Amino acid sequence: MTVKSFASAVLAAAALGGTALAESGGPGTYFVPPKGTANVTADAAARVGAARKTVAFLGGSITEMNGFRPRVMKALRAKYPQIDFIEIAAGLSSTCSDAGAFRLEEDVLSKGVPDLFIVEAAVNDDQDGHFTPEHSVRGMEGVVRHVLMRNPACAVVVALMVNHGQYRTLMNGATPAHYAAHAKVAKHYGAALADVGSALAASAKAGGMSWKEYRDCHPSPAGCDLGAKVVVDAAARVFDPLGDAKARPLPPPLDVKSYFNGRFLSPNEVKLGEGWRVSRPDWKSVPGNKRAYFTQGPAIWSERAGSELEFAFNGTAAALFLTAGPDAGDIEVSVDGGPFKKEALWAKYGSLHYPYVHILADDLSDGTHNVRLRVVPAGRGRGSTGTAVRIHRICVNSGALASKTRR
Repeated sequence: MTVKSFASAVLAAAALGGTALAESGGPGTYFVPPKGTANVTADAAARVGAARKTVAFLGGSITEMNGFRPRVMKALRAKYPQIDFIEIAAGLSSTCSDAGAFRLEEDVLSKGVPDLFIVEAAVNDDQDGHFTPEHSVRGMEGVVRHVLMRNPACAVVVALMVNHGQYRTLMNGATPAHYAAHAKVAKHYGAALADVGSALAASAKAGGMSWKEYRDCHPSPAGCDLGAKVVVDAAARVFDPLGDAKARPLPPPLDVKSYFNGRFLSPNEVKLGEGWRVSRPDWKSVPGNKRAYFTQGPAIWSERAGSELEFAFNGTAAALFLTAGPDAGDIEVSVDGGPFKKEALWAKYGSLHYPYVHILADDLSDGTHNVRLRVVPAGRGRGSTGTAVRIHRICVNSGALASKTRR
């Protein structure tokens, strides 16, 4: 296999024009940051003598949309006019708790260390990821613990937004599986739980707002008002911007393999063989529907069967943050020199090129590991017809970054 440095490929792509790239591996190196995170101080008024507090939001499209998030910020600013609130908005459509754990360092913590951190992923862990409760814990604990490792005094709110299936479960008096998983994490770390789904169910049973008025998992304006109120009330239980926040000792992890050391690999940590490109794919020529955001920047991609890439890391898990659609190929993966194992990539969402985190291995011993990956044609009977692999970031659960703490 002829191998070239990923960093060299990145610089070559930059020389060809398009999205600006850098060799450093820092934010924006080869994948543009989520909407709203690149200019986090735009709404901080910078009043002379004003105390500043940073509020960060992480989640999927429910966080990304013009919904509960701006309402929460409006409420905080109205309640505490003497505070200069800086917002870090890191909502990204279709992402689940595992994606949040891996992108937290780059999309939130590199922009600023939060004093108040609000995270939601219960809906996407359910309807998008179809996660086991164990995997949902690994993702959400990865997010919450990583934040507290960076700032042990941070106030954390775990928000439980709601889809129709979860609403029906709540109306029947039961607890949705991903609610229980995220609540377990919140309780373990002393985070406030903002249970929007239960508030909606209680309202419906009392003759108030029901699912019809709430609309769907992307709520109506009235539904967003409800969500914001529940989140603001939860935040008030753990966040006092006028007081002195005190660091709390971290308890042992619920799962030592949770992704609390999640990060993206920097370009010079990946070796690309022949057939791989680092550029913006020609999405217009690719059949199928796409989430617009994921077509904006370069990707690591190949459409050639047999193309290989390789990387090493220190930690317990490795994954691909990718989009996969009807032309997706399969991959074969070898970890630490073991036999290659075939894995399907197509997410089976019809014609949509769906963004998600594909776990390569996450039960490894904590140490140095090597991963080799090669492209193979999609297996028969899956509906995919191609050999395309389009990777936005390579993810690892590694302790290189999360050991930093706020001083």
